[in-house]
Amino acid sequence: MDSLTLNVLHPVEPLIGDTNNNSAVLMLSYGNIDFLFTGDAEEEAEASMIAAGVLADIEILKVGHHGSRTSSSQAFLDIVHPEVAIYMAEIGNRYGHPHAETILALEQTGAEVYGTDIHGTIIVMTDGEEYTVQVELGPTTTPTPTPTPTPTPTNGPSDVQIICILYDGLVYRTESDEYVAIKNLGDAPQDLAGWKLKDISEGYPTFTFPHYILEAGETVRVYTNEIHPEWGGFSFGRGSAIWNNPQPDTAALYDAEGREVSRKSYPPSC
Repeated sequence: MDSLTLNVLHPVEPLIGDTNNNSAVLMLSYGNIDFLFTGDAEEEAEASMIAAGVLADIEILKVGHHGSRTSSSQAFLDIVHPEVAIYMAEIGNRYGHPHAETILALEQTGAEVYGTDIHGTIIVMTDGEEYTVQVELGPTTTPTPTPTPTPTPTNGPSDVQIICILYDGLVYRTESDEYVAIKNLGDAPQDLAGWKLKDISEGYPTFTFPHYILEAGETVRVYTNEIHPEWGGFSFGRGSAIWNNPQPDTAALYDAEGREVSRKSYPPSC
């Protein structure tokens, strides 16, 4: 059985400042999987830990101070480099948490970002070698793979294109029914594993496809915050609208090698 350790990284001694920067920061390690719980620690606390040399590369980060811009400094993220980042924030909270620049910084470091305002209860399970993330709302990180069809999927990206964006949803305020439609215009299936869809006008959010075979002539949709299995079951899992109606955004699609293969703006809508 893998050993479990829990270490207190901060504070070694109380800092001069508010209580946020005196938050207890805990490192929990089980086998090869490391969790970092940062409480309400802000940049001052992060700088103290960097100076002390107590931080290391981790798998799971509990994001500091509800995803505030006062935490998750670039110097901090460059060291811990999380694979999964989880923040806790109430829907419509008066502080505006999480802040957009924090989410962008986390996504740019390569982390999959989850939040309680969007995903509800979030559970991370590990055996010390691998881990899974289970969420109350939206798909998990381990969806059931779609059976591979008889034809061999191609690696060529040119036939898979964004065909339209439903940018003006009917759901009040959140517009959870917005979606981007992506179609395989070719004559061979394409595995979308590792492909990314991104709002490049804002720089976020980014949706990463799991293993999914997009058949020739088939269309999938990536919704803002709804799950429709008949259209692939994909969602950004965002609690607010993504696609700006008055000032049109642009969506870009990237293949598994990071090459841009399609981009689309609007109007017209789908």
